[in-house]
Amino acid sequence: MRNWIKSYWSNCLSIAAIICSVVAICVSLPSAPELGIDYIGVIVGILSLLVTMLIGWQIYNAIVIEKKIKDEVKLVEKSFQKEIQAIKDESEISAKKYYTRQNISILSFSYQNIIQQE
Repeated sequence: MRNWIKSYWSNCLSIAAIICSVVAICVSLPSAPELGIDYIGVIVGILSLLVTMLIGWQIYNAIVIEKKIKDEVKLVEKSFQKEIQAIKDESEISAKKYYTRQNISILSFSYQNIIQQE
């Protein structure tokens, strides 16, 4: 976590330094009509590049988050399937025990009737 924080602040400071450098260059070198390049055009170009990068980053994050959500849904679904199967198995065992007890009681009742008839 600490490395991530250091990396984050390092990147932020680097970007801020680049922006300050470009602004300083634009202020110190006013526009020269013979160059055909205006420092406002440079600033607009840089901002356009940054906005494009941010939009790309947002799209990438949306794709990654969607994949993480799908993986989490699959994991939960497997967990539910295991629980459902365990409950089904448990209910089948309980039903077999119940029917076995009923069959035993019916057989014992029938056996008692047969003995009484003899």
